[in-house]
Order: sequence, then C-alpha cells, then structure tokens
Amino acid sequence: MEKVKKNIPTLRFPQFEGKWETKKIGQILQIGSGKDFKHLKKGNIPVFGTGGLMDKVDTALYTGETVFIGRKGTIDKPVYFNGSFWTVDTLFYTYDFNLSYPKFVYALFQRINWYAHNEASGVPSLSKTTINSLKINLPSLSEQQKIANFLTTTDKRIELLTKKKELCQQYKKAMMQKLFSQELRFKDENGKNFPKWETKKLREITESLSSGKTKPQNEGSINVYGSMGIIGKCIDATHKGEYILIARVGANAGTLFVINDEFSVTDNTLILKLNERSILKFIAYSLDKLNLNKLVFGSGQPLITAGQLKQLKINLPSLQEQKKIAGFLTALDKKVELVEKQIQFSEQFKKYLLQNLFV
Repeated sequence: MEKVKKNIPTLRFPQFEGKWETKKIGQILQIGSGKDFKHLKKGNIPVFGTGGLMDKVDTALYTGETVFIGRKGTIDKPVYFNGSFWTVDTLFYTYDFNLSYPKFVYALFQRINWYAHNEASGVPSLSKTTINSLKINLPSLSEQQKIANFLTTTDKRIELLTKKKELCQQYKKAMMQKLFSQELRFKDENGKNFPKWETKKLREITESLSSGKTKPQNEGSINVYGSMGIIGKCIDATHKGEYILIARVGANAGTLFVINDEFSVTDNTLILKLNERSILKFIAYSLDKLNLNKLVFGSGQPLITAGQLKQLKINLPSLQEQKKIAGFLTALDKKVELVEKQIQFSEQFKKYLLQNLFV
C-alpha cells in the first residue's frame, strides 16, 4: 500500500525509477464526438459504434492512433485503433495525445471502472466532462512505451490463441459434417469398410429417459445439475456413471451435458441412459449435430419433452465405428479445451499486469 501512495507501481521494469505524475485525462488528450454518417457515400473507411464495425464510407472523421470509449450503451470496452475511421455519436474517440502514448492510454482505459462514472439511470452514459476530469497516474513516455509494448505482446498472444480456437472449432464442425453424412468413413483394423449405418429412433437405443427430482442443498459434495449445468451441491447422489443430461425447460432448453460421475439432477433436466447398442459420446455428438433447440416449443416457458426426444431419428453405425468417430471428435474437443485454458491463463496474466504495472 505504501508504494501505491508514493505513486510507484508494484511491478516495474528495472531501468525505470521515480514517482509517476498524477494528471487528469483532459490534460493528456482530446476527446472527439462521433457523428451521423448516412450522408456519406460507400467506401473503404470503417464506421464504428459501441458494437463494433457498422459500415464503410468514403470519408474519414479522423486518421491516426486513437482509443475508442463508449459514450452511450457499452461504456466499458475501450478499443485501440490506428488508421482512418468514422464514429457514430454513441462512441467517443481520442486524439492529440500530450505526453502520453496511445497504447498506454488504451491500457489505462482498461483499468478504469467506467460504470462507476455512469451518468444515466437507464442506458449507461458518459460525458466528455466526466472523462476529462478523471485522475490517472502517468510515467515517462519511454516507460509508457515499454509497458504498452509488453501488454501488446500479451494481447497478440490472446488474439492468436483465440483464432486458433476458432479454427479448431471450424475444423471440428467440418469434420462432423463429413462423418455424419458418411462422406468420410473410417476403416476397421483390417482396412475394410464398416457395415452400413442404420436409422433408429432414440427410444430404441435408450435404457431410460426421465426427469430429475433433486433440489440443491447448501451442504454435501455431490454436484447437482440443472438446465445451466452445475447449480449446487447435495449429500446423496441419485445417479452414477455415464449419462447425457438435457435441459428440458427454460432459456437453455435443448442444451446437453455429458456426465461420467456421481451426481443428482433437478426437475428441469432430463436424464438419458443408453443401452448397449450405442456409444454414449457418439450419441451425444449426434444429438449435438441435430440441434435439439429446434424441438423447443412454447413462447412463455420454452420446453422440450421426453416424448419428443424418444422419436428423434439417429443414424447409427456399428459400435466399432461409433467408437472411432467418438474418439476422433473427443480428441478435437480436447485440443479446443487446451487452447481455451491457454487463453484463460493469458487473460489472467494480462489482468495481473494491469494490476501491478500501473499505479
């Protein structure tokens, strides 16, 4: 705490020392207002609002480095941009940086709790006066640049990992399409084709399909599942082993979870136990591809019933081919999960840097 009072960050690059200066945002930059763009012609210059890219026009409102911050609506998502652009009136842009490095300002803006400065009771809003009056702590330009460059490297890693995750998900989606349409087939251990697929109703490969009954308690170690996943704990498990859980009511109706553990289930979730004619993970992937949300009905409280599910038609290969398909897709899921963990770690690391490299 004492270091913070002295305007010295907890974490610092070794070549820098001395106190940071306290200034108001209005002393280090100018804030520009967005404008209507409907009178402009189509072009290559992006038009931004609080939701991101809106259109492209032939005229720029400003060209250069800037940090966007929402004036109205989404006010807590600053964005760095360098180039020609136009903004609408719900989005402020910054320019004319004075003794401040734009990418460092972007990092500063990510540290500010903008909702704490909200000026409206309805749609969140900020004003230039409020932003200009906010106090920030500023090191030398060279230290600003060093910090900003380090954070930019972290941002780029997060961006690359996010793209990698998206590509993995796209690849999985494409492979699921090929595998379930039988455009792509596995071979058996002798290199021969597996038997033809059969069409079965889900009830033909189901051992049981029923609703849960457990109410979450504030004690115990057994997970209780509801329509949104784990929603609490209880003392006694009602089920143990491999099951597919399907949310049957509410906004999440049709969403499924694969469980292999001891657990209990609430009454807004269906519990599907399969018989020996099918591999659970294969059926889970099949149901996922069928998009169970299409079965949901009711405008008030969305619902999906056991009766509907039992009538679903499933294209079923042999057990051996089911295992191969399920194993292949599970391996892809694990790759996605690994990348997701890397993203989470990088985001936590960035959060740590934002907390400790600044005053």
